Amino acid sequence: MSEYYPVDIPRMEGIMSLNRVVIVDDHPLFRQGLRDVLETDPQLEVVGEAASGEVAIDMAGDVQPHVMLM
Repeated sequence: MSEYYPVDIPRMEGIMSLNRVVIVDDHPLFRQGLRDVLETDPQLEVVGEAASGEVAIDMAGDVQPHVMLM
């Protein structure tokens, strides 16, 4: 069963995120740890998480990431 985790990000008016990122890994704990690190950088916006590459490709059209970390 594929897992797809879109992320609800509050938007700040007048501020654009430079890099939209999707995190891809089959271990939820690893995804959360990586998210915690990435969220310390104000130039990165984690827009989704996926448990597999196939699911990440499927969600790419919806969340339009600049980068997928696998």
